[in-house]
Amino acid sequence: MQIVSKPYHLLLITSVVLVLISLLSGGGSLDIHLTGSRHVLDGIFILRSLAMLLLLNWILYRVTQQFLLTGALTWMHIIVTLILVTGIVVFIFMKGTVHPKRYFDYSYTPVHAISWRSIVDFIPAFIILVLLTQLLFIINLFLGLLKRVN
Repeated sequence: MQIVSKPYHLLLITSVVLVLISLLSGGGSLDIHLTGSRHVLDGIFILRSLAMLLLLNWILYRVTQQFLLTGALTWMHIIVTLILVTGIVVFIFMKGTVHPKRYFDYSYTPVHAISWRSIVDFIPAFIILVLLTQLLFIINLFLGLLKRVN
């Protein structure tokens, strides 16, 4: 595979790695608190969902490769998508290292500056960024189709 000329193969490789991680990792859960409601998601479900998203992107790139405008937008879309997916995966595995405080703690130190609540607040931001990043592919495809028609 030529990664430089066809960077979308990175999506397939990452998707396979995520599936392997989901098969080998223990089943943890992720609690998301949004505006008074609590959602509990299985970590394996999240990993496999991300793998399916990356696989869908890889299939779309394989089908629409000849219609895309530039390789720069392709690289930007793939790199940003992989950074965000890596951030989500790191967050899932980091969950076990940062616990919510159950008792009031008088010994405030800089180590406690990162609270569980502030980390959980990043979940919706990651989801929104992943969805906005997918617009780069749509823009690349749309501009490429416009250039081909003209």
